[in-house]
Amino acid sequence: MSEVEFFQWEEGNLQKFSDFWLIQPKVRLDITFADRFFSKVNDLIGTQPAHVLIDMRYVPYISSSGIKAILSLKRFLNMRGYKIALIHLTEETKKIIIISEIENLLPIFVDKGEALEYFKSSD
Repeated sequence: MSEVEFFQWEEGNLQKFSDFWLIQPKVRLDITFADRFFSKVNDLIGTQPAHVLIDMRYVPYISSSGIKAILSLKRFLNMRGYKIALIHLTEETKKIIIISEIENLLPIFVDKGEALEYFKSSD
């Protein structure tokens, strides 16, 4: 297995594998943290674009600011031929994404294995 790069800061973790990024936010993705978190993500991913998997298990809440940040990242990746997927949504974040009617825009999977299969099928 290839070497994994690991980045950690107050709001979460990023891991760079050979063919995808794993992002683990550890804060509410609301107006307070969303822009700062995804600014850091964009700085890191922008230099090495790849598929992105966002693990939402530690995100207690997501607002429209968080959704906007994820959709902006999706647009950035799509322009470069990469995909984004979400895993491990909490009940609260899943409700908000469904109410916002964006589940068709953001593929949601139960675990990393399902999401990686999705990435492989789209290559």
